[in-house]
Parts: sequence; C-alpha cells; structure tokens
Amino acid sequence: MNCIQLNMNRSQTVHDCLYCLARKLDTHILIVSEPNKKHIRKGGWYVDELESAAIKILSRDIKVLSWGSELGFIWVQTSLCYVFGCYISPNVSFNDFENYLYRLRDSLRGRGGAAVVAGDFNAKAYAWGSHTEDARGSALADLIGELNMVVINRGEKPTFQRGESASFIDVTFSSSNMAGSVVGWEVLDAEVCSDHLPISFKIDVAKRLPNPPFPRGGWKWDEDKRDGLADCLHRRLLGSDLLMAEDLTEAIGKACDESLLRKKGNYAGRRPVYWWTPEVKASWKASTESKRKLMRANRNRAVREQQQDLLEKLKEMHRTARKELRRQIRRAKAKAWESLVESVDQDPWGRAYQIATRKMRIDVLPTEGEVARAVQKLFSVRPEIRWAIPEVETPRAFTTEELRTATQRLRSGKAAGPDGIPAEVVRLAVEVSAGTVLRVMNDSLAGRKFPERWKRARLVLIPKDGRDSEGNLKLRPICLLDCLGKLLEQLLRARLLEELEERGGFSEHQYGFREGRSTLDAMEEAIKFAHFACSVFWGRKDLCALTTVNVENAFNTAPWDKIVDALTGRNISPGLTAMVMSYLEGRRLIVGDDQEIAVTCGVPQGSVLGPILWNVMYDAVLRLDLPVGARTLAFADDLALLTTARTEDELMRLTNEALSEIARWMVNAELKLATVKTESVLLVGYRRPGAIQLSIGDEVIRPQKSIRYLGVYLDQQMSFTPHIQQTVARTERTIAMLGRLMPNLGGPASGTRKLLNSVATSILLYGSEVWVDGLRFQQNKKLLVAVQRRSLLKVISGYRTVSAEAAQVIAGVPPIILLAEERASLRRGTDRRVARSRIMARWQREWEEAENGKWTRALIPDVETWANRGHGTVNFYLTQALSGHGCFGSFLFRIGKSDSDACWYCGEKDDPKHTLFYCVRWEEERLKVMKARAQWPVLDNFTDLLLQGPDEWEAVKRMARNILRKKEADERRLEEERQVERWR
Repeated sequence: MNCIQLNMNRSQTVHDCLYCLARKLDTHILIVSEPNKKHIRKGGWYVDELESAAIKILSRDIKVLSWGSELGFIWVQTSLCYVFGCYISPNVSFNDFENYLYRLRDSLRGRGGAAVVAGDFNAKAYAWGSHTEDARGSALADLIGELNMVVINRGEKPTFQRGESASFIDVTFSSSNMAGSVVGWEVLDAEVCSDHLPISFKIDVAKRLPNPPFPRGGWKWDEDKRDGLADCLHRRLLGSDLLMAEDLTEAIGKACDESLLRKKGNYAGRRPVYWWTPEVKASWKASTESKRKLMRANRNRAVREQQQDLLEKLKEMHRTARKELRRQIRRAKAKAWESLVESVDQDPWGRAYQIATRKMRIDVLPTEGEVARAVQKLFSVRPEIRWAIPEVETPRAFTTEELRTATQRLRSGKAAGPDGIPAEVVRLAVEVSAGTVLRVMNDSLAGRKFPERWKRARLVLIPKDGRDSEGNLKLRPICLLDCLGKLLEQLLRARLLEELEERGGFSEHQYGFREGRSTLDAMEEAIKFAHFACSVFWGRKDLCALTTVNVENAFNTAPWDKIVDALTGRNISPGLTAMVMSYLEGRRLIVGDDQEIAVTCGVPQGSVLGPILWNVMYDAVLRLDLPVGARTLAFADDLALLTTARTEDELMRLTNEALSEIARWMVNAELKLATVKTESVLLVGYRRPGAIQLSIGDEVIRPQKSIRYLGVYLDQQMSFTPHIQQTVARTERTIAMLGRLMPNLGGPASGTRKLLNSVATSILLYGSEVWVDGLRFQQNKKLLVAVQRRSLLKVISGYRTVSAEAAQVIAGVPPIILLAEERASLRRGTDRRVARSRIMARWQREWEEAENGKWTRALIPDVETWANRGHGTVNFYLTQALSGHGCFGSFLFRIGKSDSDACWYCGEKDDPKHTLFYCVRWEEERLKVMKARAQWPVLDNFTDLLLQGPDEWEAVKRMARNILRKKEADERRLEEERQVERWR
C-alpha cells in the first residue's frame, strides 16, 4: 500500500496539489492533518471528531474492516494493519498533550495487532531527526518505547519548512512487527503549497493476498461492436445442442470475450483531476524546482551565513512560483467548470448535472464490519428448505413469441449480475439464436428445476444519509441477478400472472407491483374515504383515522412455505408451483468478493418474480374480515388501515380491533411488525376531536398532526400545508444545486435551462393530483409561486427583482398553480389538449389582470403565442429588455443604485422604452436590425419581430445584447468616476 502523509494547513489548494501528487505516485492511502473542513465534508474521508485528522482510501482494492476516531486522531483497520492519522496543535498545554498521548496509547492497545501511526505531533525529538528535543518530543518518544513501536522517520530532511525555519515535527512510527514492512519512507520536495512537506512510504507485505473467489467484472456494452458480437454469438449458439444454463452462460461469455472489453473489477479510485492542464503542470514543475533550490540553500550553512542576497532572491522566486501555481489552479478549475457548464446543452444529464446534484459524490464505503452487521440484520436465517419437487404433469413449453416478449422487458443500462453479461447481450443472443436460448429455458421448465447458476445474486449495499438508532450506517441493499436468469423469470412471471387472473387476480386494495396502478391510486382512495366520512352523508359527519402499519424488513423475511401455501391456495398449476419451489430454494448471496451466504427466506430483491410472489402471499391481509367501518389499502408492503366511526370511543375500539386482527395475521404469516414505526393521523377537517389512543401489540399510538403516506404528507385538516412546506424546502435545495449550472452570463441556453428546471417542477408537483385541494389556501399558493419564481429566474437569467408573473411569461412556463390543476384535470380523464387549452386561457386572463409585469405585458400581450413559438431562446440581456429590470436608469434609481433616472446620454427619463426605441445613442444598433430584417424596431413590433422567425429573433437579441452590454460598461466607468470623486 503506497501512502502519503501531509499537513494540509486547512487549504483547498493543498488538497488539489495532493491529489495530483497521489495520482503521480500511484497512492492508495492519504493520511492528513489539518484538512480543509469544507472539502472533507463533501464525503469520502474518514475524519476525527475535531476534523483535524483524516484518512482517505483511494483504492477499492483495500478492504476497510472497521474504523473509529477520537479527539485528534482517526484509525482505519485494513486487512493488513491498522492505520492511524494524528494531529495535535502546538498551542495546547503540555498537560493536554499528555492526555492526548494517553488516549492514543489506550486506543493502540485496545486495537491490538499491527499498526502504522502517522501525523503532525508538533513535537521535537532526536529519535526522528530533530536537532533539539522538547518536553512534547520526549513524552512522545517515551510512548513509542512503552508500546514497543519503532520510529520510521529517517531524519535526513526536515518535514516542515517556512523560510529559514525548519523542523522535524511530522512523525511516522509502527509496531515492531511491522517495521520491516514499512519501506521507502521519504520526505518529498514536490510542491503542494503547504509549509509541511509530503512524506511517502509503502506498507509492504510478504504474503500476497489470495485472489477472491467471486471477483467483480463483466463486459462493457458497446453499440459499435454489436455486429461483431452478433457474429460471435451466431457461431457459438446457432446449431449447438446446449441444454444446460451453465453451458449457455459460458458460450455467451466466450462470445463477449471475443468482441467486448471487460470491465475492471476492483478499480483504483485514483482518477486524474478534471482541471489538470499543461499550464498547471508547468507551474507545478516550476514551483517544485524553486522549492528544491530554496531548501538546498537553507541546508547550506555557507549560503545562510554569507549569501543572504541569494537566499532572499530564492525565497522571492519560490513565493512568486507558488503564487503563480495557486493562480493557475484557480483559473484551471474555473475554466474547467465553465467548460462543464457549457457542455450542459449537449448533455443535460451528464457529468455537470451529476456534479451539481452531488450524484458523483464518493462516500466512504461501508466497512467489512458494517457490511457483516447489515447482512445479519437484513437477511434472516431460517432452517433451509429443500422441497421434494413433486412429479407432476409437464407444463406446456414456452413459445418463441413468449421468449421475444420476455426479452423486450429486460431493461438496458442496468448493472449485470455475477456472470457480468449485460442485458443488451442477452437480447442480442435471443435475436441471433432464439431457438438455442428457448431450448435451455424449456429444458428447465420440463425438469421443473430453476438453474442453480441463476439463483446467485451479488449484494451491493448503498450508503444512505444518517445512521440508525443504534448508531450503525444506514445501508440500502440491492441484489444483482444474472440477466439470463431474469429472462427465465420473465417467462414464468407471464404464466403466473395469467393463471392468477384466471383465478380472481389480486385484491382490488393492492396497488403495488401492478401494471396500471400507482401510488396516486392508493392516495386517492385514502383521501376519498376520508372525504366520505367527513361529508354530511346520512345527515352526519364521522371521524376518520388513517393508520400506517410497517412490516419490519418485509421483503427479506417473507417465509417461503407461506408463499407456496398461498400459491396452492389459489390453485396455481402444480407444474408452475414446482418451478417456484425450485426458484426459491438453494439461493445464494455473494457478499463482497470472497463470501457467499445462504438465503433461506424472503423474495429475491431485484428479481422479476419477487414482487409477484410477495403480492400473492400478502393478498390475504387485504381480504381479512375486518369490522364494519374499517378497510385496508396496500402499496407493496406499505399497509394503511382506514377506519371511520361516529365518536372517539367507537373509533378507538374499531381501529384497535382491526389492528389486532392485522397483528394476528402477521404472526401467522411469520412477519414481524415494526410497531414503533406505526403512525396514525385523524383526517377530520377542522373539528377538534377528543383524546384518542390506539394500540398495536404493546405499542401505544397517539395520532399525529400529519404523517407521510406514499410520499405525501396527510394532515388532520387535509389542507396539505405540511406537505407543500416540505416539498418547497426540498425544491429550494434542488434549485440551489442546479443554480451552479445556470449562471446569468454564459452557461446553457434557456431551452436547456427549462429542461433542468423540470427537475424542480417534478419535485414540486409530485402527488399534485391528490393535494390540489390544498390550493384553496392562499398560504400554500404563495409558497409554490415563490419557489417557482426562484427557479424560473435561473431559466431566464433574470434579476432577482423580476416578478413571478413576468418570469413565467418570459420563460413560457405556466404558473405552478395552473400546472397542478392541469395534472388533476388529466387525472380525471380530461383530454391532454383540452386540459392544456384551458390552462392557457386561464393564464391569459390572469396575465391581463396581473398588477405586476406591466412592461413585459406591453411587449408580450399574448402568452400562448409566445410560449408555443418554435424558435428562440432568451439570455441575460434579452431578459433585461423583456422584463425592464436591468441596466436602465429608472430601474437603477428605483433600487437605489443611481442618484437619478435620467439617461446618461441625452438627459431624458431612461426607462426600457427609451433605451430600446428612442435614445439617439443606440440608433446604430436599431439600424442594424433594419438592415438585416427590413423593419425598424419599435414598441409595437418588437415582439412581432421576435416571433417572425429564428433570424429575426437573433437580430433583435443581438441588438439588446449590444445596447445593454455597452450600457453596463458605461455604468461601471461612471461608478468608478464617482468613487474617485468621493475620495477627493
């Protein structure tokens, strides 16, 4: 393991230089002191509690077994040894320093095993090359001796250099049994813009780690190599007598080897920095060279004593070179980001979008211990079931048509399973040799045996934000299955659904994993139930409660025998039931690269059949004989109990009876209720019910003011205000992230900006078909309009003073309120064109009656014509012209940036109308439009010119840009002159 040790001086530039050096030296581990706090908070670092010491693992070949931290130091356990990173400030008292060493000693002893410790201790001792020894150095040296550890420092070069001052304060030491394995320790002269010098060393091990039994890998799909791969598949599959899944997988794998590139398995994460340029390289080289010259001069006593002028010259050269390096790095990073932003037009969802929304953030990977805990928690261990597969009538064979339909359902671009074969390759194999693939599938069906090879899945654990109640990292499991196995699952799924439909299908109250049904259907049903209860039907209003019931780790704990019992109870054909038995038993899960565990319950996550099997088993809970006034809804495993009654006592009794019935079913189904996560809300409008207390098992449930159900917050008054508040807050965060891609000057065109803005709009409008009734409250409307306005200002590159009404019109985006109502109208079955026509008519009426945006309305009176134009994008300057908010005397005077609203050139009142159409200073710009399009721009034809066509649009846009850009330059010049006058 190649390591670099460095004090970062809290500098972002040092981080930048260190990454360049790490890539050059093929480094695996960074051990740093005083890192830049803002940088490490982005993720990917193991950090101590004071954020003063940090470790970064750059290679995924290094397995982190565990890690921990205390004040001032951090440790990471790898498969080879413990690595400690340390920092202690020079400003702490000696007593605090001793206490720090005691804690470090206890931690080293508590860990046991081999360890390497590296850090800035701000301690001087002869043991690591210092010419003097202080009390701190003596105490640290005593600790190293007490622990029977060995100092690795060579002591030939100082580790800290500031001017003529040099010291040996960065120390590396290791366990005595590791001393021979820490080799190549060296203080480097490379420029990293820090007063400390980088230290490199290698942790070498005599024994080579064995190759993992389950290596990652597979093939990269390349559309350009499709024809070559098709030829290879044709040669290996067509006319072959393959019958076994193993043989088919091997044959396709060999064809992939001949045509496609293999993915790297555990790749090292040492990517080149995105901003590296030849100019940065030259500056880094020059700064490193000047640093070396200065260090050599400082080490030369004769130069220090007799050639002070030379020494000062070298210092100045190094200061200049380092300053230039910092400048080049800043410039390169800014230019690289600008280039990324400009690329958004070509690839809106590409690298720039991923960086802005932090989708490319590399978090610290879970340790082996965290993985083990997660696996133990997620995958329950039950006695392994091995059914005696009954001898039954052979099911009818799959047809070519069924195979082709199943193949079309395989999704492209998804991660492959353990065999590494992408879905695109499987589709091509069916296209080339459907007969061979079909023969293998039918052989499995005839033998009523799902191939063992296709029962293996690779577990991937994705870190989530935060930690659970026990302090463990939250991890989301994803199981990757072979695509060939998924193809067989698709065939079985179609047969199973066909038989289920013939035998009555699923409960009407199950909305999850069913085509044509969504979360909206479930939410609408719940709201409809509540409205009915609260209406004056039968001459009275009832109370209504919604209680969400949570099943703990539902999909991973579903008992297999209960699934098979449910299939048998639905009279599914014995042959198909036998295939499901074979499909479930003997499943294996690959954890990491070297571990395989047995799976003994649960529906396989990431599978095709899993959701159907869950619904089959869970269907019974939706058919329970509940008391009158109670009913259940389910979306997958999310179960909601709806109850209604006349009084509080009746509602409590009814709800508790229904919950008890559900709890009994869960016990019989061997599913565990997460009672602490059970929540309830009374949907009663503005009535004030008395105290209500519900219970499930031993858990007492007190209704809350609002709960989250399927992504929408339902509150007691059914005002949806809590939901809109939460959604607006989330949208604001998204706008802030996407704003980096949409600067006022430069960046993508407004069309691409509208596309990016659709992300924020989608977040805002999620579930609007359900919460649209909440728009009767002005508070909710104001929240939605305000956040839409902020997002549209980025689309049109407008000043923050532009009103919501004007921003909506200039962007050509209808008001968010109308968009929400349009969605609700479409949900009710209104034709899309009719719904759009209605909201455009309403938008026009509202625009004509609006108090804001008078100048914009004078230019753009017809919103539909403007919004539906087929050409033209706005930019920073055209938006100023259309909004009236920009470099105009009247606007600058209104916001207090000018002492007068008079025109700087002719003395008239300088409003947008004057600047664009009357000021003699800009006659030449208007003449250019006249020459290009044979029309003189005036107020009455300004918008008509824009709408005539792309050429006219560009001519007017160019006029606005030239006028306002020159006015801005004049404004800056006048402001500078005023500043000079003030100083006089």
